[in-house]
Amino acid sequence: MDGLGKTKVKSEPNKRMNGGYLNQGNGVGRHLLRNEIETRRHKKIEQNCTQRRNERITIYVTDWLAATGKWNFPE
Repeated sequence: MDGLGKTKVKSEPNKRMNGGYLNQGNGVGRHLLRNEIETRRHKKIEQNCTQRRNERITIYVTDWLAATGKWNFPE
């Protein structure tokens, strides 16, 4: 195999984009592509976590304000 064409990646399910195929050029390019996919994936996950955390904090703060009577919900 000369490293051209497409190769199935079976052992890494989280890196399986496009039905499990990664475009392969030279070795270096392939790793860069994999890392890029991995990085994008992690960024997405981090964004989701941040969003959820912010939502939780907002809910907590509004509940606390309502419970202590410092803030009345607008009708």
